[in-house]
Amino acid sequence: MLHLVFGGELIEIDKVEFRDLDKLDIYPNYAKAYNAWKSKA
Repeated sequence: MLHLVFGGELIEIDKVEFRDLDKLDIYPNYAKAYNAWKSKA
């Protein structure tokens, strides 16, 4: 199971489409994804 961490800006508020999806990070487990999210938040 892969865990994804991404952030960014929505293209439009009423849609779930983000800018800069090339900045998507993929982690092999929840713990690594959670730590990455916490450090970027």
